[in-house]
Amino acid sequence: AEAVLEKAQSQAKQIASYAPIAVAAIKDCCNKALDMELQQGLSYERRSYCVVSSSDDRNEGIDAFLNKRKPVYQNR
Repeated sequence: AEAVLEKAQSQAKQIASYAPIAVAAIKDCCNKALDMELQQGLSYERRSYCVVSSSDDRNEGIDAFLNKRKPVYQNR
């Protein structure tokens, strides 16, 4: 049980380091998918992707990756 808790905490820390907008969109899509047909879910996911891909945090993530530095997300 202790190993499972440690693994869960490790994964939670990793997820927390990702862009908050992207994490929120993923969580939202997963939750909404439970109440949608496949095509509705895919359409909803596509719209969410458009929002996330036009965010400043997306650009920050790409810039940080290209410059080999840790990203500083602003949640916008």
